[in-house]
Amino acid sequence: MDISILPGSQLKKEIYFVDDNADQRFIVRNIFKTYLPNHPIRFFDSGQALYLHLIAISADGYKGPTPGLFLLDLNMPGIDGYHLLKLIRQRLNTKNISWTILPAVIFTNQASDAQINECYQAGANSVIIKPYEPEDFIKLLELISNYWLGYNKLTA
Repeated sequence: MDISILPGSQLKKEIYFVDDNADQRFIVRNIFKTYLPNHPIRFFDSGQALYLHLIAISADGYKGPTPGLFLLDLNMPGIDGYHLLKLIRQRLNTKNISWTILPAVIFTNQASDAQINECYQAGANSVIIKPYEPEDFIKLLELISNYWLGYNKLTA
C-alpha cells in the first residue's frame, strides 16, 4: 500500500491523489515536488486505501490534516474512482468534514459518455481525460490545484 505525503502537508488542506498505477503516482509526485511545492499532496495506491483513510479521519475528535481536493483515477481494480466517489458522497457522514461538497476531479485515459455522466451524477466536479503531453499535464494540475485550493472559496 502506497500512502505517502510530500513535505508541507501539515500546513493546509491536502490534495488526495489516488491511482493504482505506480508510474502515474511517480509522475504526479514529481510534478508537485518540482512545480507545485506549495500544494500538499497525499498519495494512495487504491480506492480501498483512500476510503479506509477517510473512515479513520472521520472519527470524532480527529485534529489532523484533512482533504481539500480529491484527484481520483476512474479505472482502478477493486473500488474504482466512480464507486469511491459514491462512497465518499453517500456513506461518509461526519460533523468535522463536509464530504458531500469537497471538490472531486476524476481523471481517466478514456471514458464513454455514459461513464462521464455517471461520474457527474455521483458528485464529480470535473471529469478530465489525462493529457499525453507532460507540459499539458503540469498546467492542468496547476490549474486544478490553484482553482480548488486557492480561488474557489469552499468553507468546509
